[in-house]
Amino acid sequence: MTGNWVLFFEGIHRTGIAVATILFHIQPFFVVALGAVIFLERLHPVALLWICLALAGLTLSSGLTDAEISGNASALIGIACTLAAAFFYALVTVIAKGLTSIKASQLALVQCICGVLMLFAVTPLTPTSLGPGQWIWLAVIGIVHTGGVYVILYNALPKLSTPVIAVLLFLYPATAVVVDALAYGHLISRLQLGGLLLIMVASLGVTLRWGMREKQITLA
Repeated sequence: MTGNWVLFFEGIHRTGIAVATILFHIQPFFVVALGAVIFLERLHPVALLWICLALAGLTLSSGLTDAEISGNASALIGIACTLAAAFFYALVTVIAKGLTSIKASQLALVQCICGVLMLFAVTPLTPTSLGPGQWIWLAVIGIVHTGGVYVILYNALPKLSTPVIAVLLFLYPATAVVVDALAYGHLISRLQLGGLLLIMVASLGVTLRWGMREKQITLA
């Protein structure tokens, strides 16, 4: 989870909130792939088609079809960081699948403590490194978003059906696009918006198993 956050914030820094958040939502397909490799789950042929559709959406939403972005090394690094973050988050999902005996608050607390220790060893911050206002914002991000939100999320997911989770999942990138436009004036292109829609449809297709219903055999 620590690697996920570090890489995701780097991706946001290099590509923008909207693009990074859209790209990050390729992670459900990493979960599908990891499930097939680790848990030997059957990968339905239709799921491969949805994954191909998502990859097409990924290409459009990343801006790789735009010559300006394609020639920007920093943006390409940001895209790579975001995809790596999505993969790490998928690993967290797979690991958390087996942690059924741990409460949501415990899991979030352990993640925060591990992250503090790991990052302090790499880039320690002194009281004079940041101003008071910056420390306040860091505290909000750490306590509210990383702590409180994850506790709420881990508590809520078991109580929701898969279709509801699938729909609510895409409030995140949609909100990011709006916030990025309002706060920073970063507008995504029509191609990138089309890519976002493709990723949404493909992810819903995998999550809700569109076209993957097993036929039931009725014995007379």
